[in-house]
Amino acid sequence: MNDPVYRKLLETSWRRPLTPEEQARLAEFLAAHADAARDWEAEVALDRFLRAQRPPPLASNFTAQVLRAVEAEQARQRGRSPWRVWWEDWGRVLAPRLAWAGAALVLAVAGMQEYRYLSRARLAQDLARISLVASVPAPEILQDFESIQQLSFVPVKPADSAAISDDELLRALQ
Repeated sequence: MNDPVYRKLLETSWRRPLTPEEQARLAEFLAAHADAARDWEAEVALDRFLRAQRPPPLASNFTAQVLRAVEAEQARQRGRSPWRVWWEDWGRVLAPRLAWAGAALVLAVAGMQEYRYLSRARLAQDLARISLVASVPAPEILQDFESIQQLSFVPVKPADSAAISDDELLRALQ
């Protein structure tokens, strides 16, 4: 039945028992419409049956399931597939995490490169110091520095004379 009075009374009976005034209006309406009386009896029987049944247990994630279904329906209405909705949801969750992981990876690679550069620079500085140390005379030579300095005071004989004797050299070294 599409009569607004009948629909209103029917919907009211689903929520609560009808008042005596509403029951009188319904009896008037059903007396005038015989086919509505059969529909009313079927609705009343169905209502009694449903009230007698135990409510089904809800899943622990019922709210999440309902919200996911609502989002999927909204996506279908906008022309997007549920797969795309799921991917976009995960994209919103994963994108910041992937960005942080990428930034950490870039910093780690840059740090390793800087470490390698600094270690090579340190090695080059150490090699330069070693080459400077290698050009310095050995310490043994410097031990006898005074003796060597006194050699410059040994009198040199002219080229036409004989070589300096060993005795003169021995005196100079002592």
